[in-house]
Amino acid sequence: MRRATPARSLSPAAVVLLLVGLSSMLACRDAGPSATSREGLEDAMFLTQATETGTIKLVQGTASHPAGGVDFELLTSAEGDLDLDDEIDAAAILVERSGRNEYLHLHAVLGDGDVAEDVSARMIGDRLSVRRLEIDEGIIRVDLVIRNPGEPATVEPSVDITQHFALVGRGIIPIVQTQVEEAVESEAARRAGDESPALYTHEWRLSAIEMADWTGDLGILEKAPSIRFVAELADVAGASGKFSGFAGCNRIFGSFRAEDMSSLLIAGLAATRRACTRDRMDFERRFIAAITAVEGHQISGDVLVLSFTGGTLQFKAGGRLLAAEPFSPASVPSTDGVDATDGAERRS
Repeated sequence: MRRATPARSLSPAAVVLLLVGLSSMLACRDAGPSATSREGLEDAMFLTQATETGTIKLVQGTASHPAGGVDFELLTSAEGDLDLDDEIDAAAILVERSGRNEYLHLHAVLGDGDVAEDVSARMIGDRLSVRRLEIDEGIIRVDLVIRNPGEPATVEPSVDITQHFALVGRGIIPIVQTQVEEAVESEAARRAGDESPALYTHEWRLSAIEMADWTGDLGILEKAPSIRFVAELADVAGASGKFSGFAGCNRIFGSFRAEDMSSLLIAGLAATRRACTRDRMDFERRFIAAITAVEGHQISGDVLVLSFTGGTLQFKAGGRLLAAEPFSPASVPSTDGVDATDGAERRS
């Protein structure tokens, strides 16, 4: 007759490991969805101008405001880092239905641990279709289907466009997102007649600073500042369009006007909200102050010099800017009388 093998007892160390493992499994089971996930946003508080309180609380992705006759629904959301602080944030699109109107609003939701707060909302159109929403390096991309200019809201949307937005100090703003193609610097390219860079054909990377009261140390930065000019209107007198760049810590956006091929004005500058070390923030503050004070520019070969009272900023040509998309955020046609780029709002 075979004798039964006695059961082996666990060592104290093994018991501890088993208990730790069981505790971790139970904690993961009870943790629930994150505040910035789709599930978390379905029961979140959102900004709106349709209620007296300025907010609306969703329950399982929907809400109603009988007094105002408005229904709310969370259409889609995407997670990412909006303010570049290494915390997971979210972009969300809510539809506000009132009568025959279905206004789409883009929301910026900042995450902080287990808490998320809707900090800004912007209307992007009436009765449009959303194909995709994503966040890439702080930039919100929205793929939409809109109507042709002049078509009534009863017509089914049929025009595909892509809009880009950034969260800056004043809220969500539309930007022109451009791609950079790295230039191949070779003798063959030069022999092929590669043209010298123009103000709005290349990305420009900061290489030197000349100011009477400050010498910026590029060595303290992880990446050198860079700027881009995207021309929307150009003629023999000059060009105007969108300005964007990286200031050493944050992304910057604005508009520009260059006249007589030498003068230059950069206006409406805004920046994202990332916090960096004190020395980098000081560098960025001075760099932005210099950019906003620029009065002229000069290009010699692959070097761009921006001049202002008190000094100059010198840049070297980097990658070539690819052609802008057919529809940019700055030129989205009106949808049933509502401009898709209007309606920015922010509450602190």
